[in-house]
Amino acid sequence: MAGADIALDKAYLTAIWLETLFYGQNFVLFWACLSLLTFWRRTPKVNKLLVGIAITMFAFSTAHVSLGFQRLIEGFIVRRDRQGGPSAFFSDVSIPANVVKVGIHTVNSILGDSVVVWRCYLVWGRDWKMCVLPILLIIASAICGFAQTVYFARAKALHSAFAHNLQIWNGSLFSLSLATNVVVTILIAMRVWYMFRLGGGSRNFRYWRVLVIIIESGMIYSVALICEITLYFLGSNAFYIVYDPIAQLTVGPPVSMADIERC
Repeated sequence: MAGADIALDKAYLTAIWLETLFYGQNFVLFWACLSLLTFWRRTPKVNKLLVGIAITMFAFSTAHVSLGFQRLIEGFIVRRDRQGGPSAFFSDVSIPANVVKVGIHTVNSILGDSVVVWRCYLVWGRDWKMCVLPILLIIASAICGFAQTVYFARAKALHSAFAHNLQIWNGSLFSLSLATNVVVTILIAMRVWYMFRLGGGSRNFRYWRVLVIIIESGMIYSVALICEITLYFLGSNAFYIVYDPIAQLTVGPPVSMADIERC
């Protein structure tokens, strides 16, 4: 039963603390990413699309952690003496700040997955046929994500993110995002490994570095998603400890793309 392992207010406090740590890391990586794409680029022109995506995703991640702090202050200070205390406040998923956070999380997740698919498209020599399945997965993720946001906004009588109606959309979104990352990581790794072998194995250091970057970036996000999905379907409040920090991990794809362009 949800809440049997850790109190909701403790879970949320821990989640925001962890998200803050990841945001600090993102702050450094964001500026490093911009530097790689502009001042230290190896291409004749600045990749304006990737720069725009990086700025947009960082702005959304900033808004997400800011709304988390706003909810933290409201729950533990402003409304602490109301019936049910902080736990009752955090369990209300229909509060506007929470709905906006869910929407931001969805948009950043879709943008991050799209960057990963774009990377796959480029690695496969702009062969769009290799990206059909990942694109369909992203479209399905977008549908589930925005439906999830709408259900959260209307769920004034449901004081739990684990309610059945919400679980359908939440679980689908998390699972589809995981499937997208796993499929794309495998496709890219296969292509890069083929190019690596074709280029003479260990002598082609450039492709070896690309392969390592892709596997590392894909693995970190996928492991976090697996933990998130497992805790969610177990109905554990510990799910929140993973859910909020993941909003900062979605900023990873543009950073890895910038690193790959330097290889």
